[in-house]
Formats: sequence, structure tokens, C-alpha cells
Amino acid sequence: MQHGHQRVVVLDNGAGSIKIGFEGEANPRLVFPNCTAKAKGERQLYVGDALLQARELGGMVIRRPHDRGFMINADLERDIWQKGFNSLAAAAAGGAGGSASAGSKIKASLECKHYSLLLTEPLFNFDSVRALAEEVVFEEFGFNSLLAAPAPFFSLQYVCRLPVQSLLPQQQQQQTPNAYQPQQQQTSSPQQQQPLSP
Repeated sequence: MQHGHQRVVVLDNGAGSIKIGFEGEANPRLVFPNCTAKAKGERQLYVGDALLQARELGGMVIRRPHDRGFMINADLERDIWQKGFNSLAAAAAGGAGGSASAGSKIKASLECKHYSLLLTEPLFNFDSVRALAEEVVFEEFGFNSLLAAPAPFFSLQYVCRLPVQSLLPQQQQQQTPNAYQPQQQQTSSPQQQQPLSP
């Protein structure tokens, strides 16, 4: 961790899949299903990215912490996030730019107290669901701070930071003057100016 700079964990908490990584990276370190699965008659429970290792998904009972896009089971979501944070720590320990595969043998735990969390939530999220997520983030994991907002908010923030020229098609870029430089006005000499008549 750099001195004076707070590291941020980014958690795109979709109802179908989770994307997790660190702020400033172009791609998420991990993408895995937001669910748990258990084969009928077996004791082994697959959580989060461990589900990617399962050979046969046909006879498994799948449990999801979301229904219609909203979190309904905070305990299940907490278990999936815990597995994701541990896998993220293992990916970070595996190399600066590398990522750990689902079958990685590296065991690590993310020390959440040293990080802030950026979390996506559904549009028009219920206050009770948001309060439940905040409780899990602060009381169970101990993150320093939290910014929770719908994913389009973060996309808008990203697009608004781009220079105007990068958003225009190539042909238009060549024809459009730079928006950041004021256009020079032609000034005429005092002799050329005509007096205003009343």
C-alpha cells in the first residue's frame, strides 16, 4: 500500500456475476458467478469462483443471494464476498499484474481495514437493502469507507473524465477545433471600424 494513498477495492455486485479488482486497473482481476452450488447427496459446497472448477453442473442445487436484481440473502452474499476477497488477495499475492486462477493454491486473506470499497448496487435500491449491505461492509469486513451507487453512475463518471476529442469519431475530430482553446477573434484596426449612426 502506498503512503498517503488509500487502496480501493472495486466490487461490481451483479445478480448474475461478480467482478472484483482494484481501482485503476483496466480489467477486473476476477469474474465469477454470484451464487453457491451443491451437488445433491454431497457435502461439498462450491462458493463463488470455486463454482468454475465444478465438472458437472446439471445435478446441482444453486442458491443465489439476489432475486429480481435485489439482495435478499445477506448471509449468503457475505459468504460469496468473503470467498471473492480471499481470491482477490491470492491474485494480488500471485503477482502485481497477474491473477490467480480458480484452482490456485495460494491462500491469502484481504485485510479490509486497509481498503475502501466501491460497490455497485441496483437502480432504485431499497433503503433496507442498502443498510444491510452497509452493515456487512463495515461490521463484518471492516472496510475503511464505502461508496455504493448504481453502475451507470460509475460509467458516467468515467465518460465525463475523458477529453471531448476522444469521444468524437475520427472524421469529426479533424474538423472540430479544440474545445479547450479559445478561438482567436479577428480584430480590425480603428480606421476600419465604422461609426455607429444614431
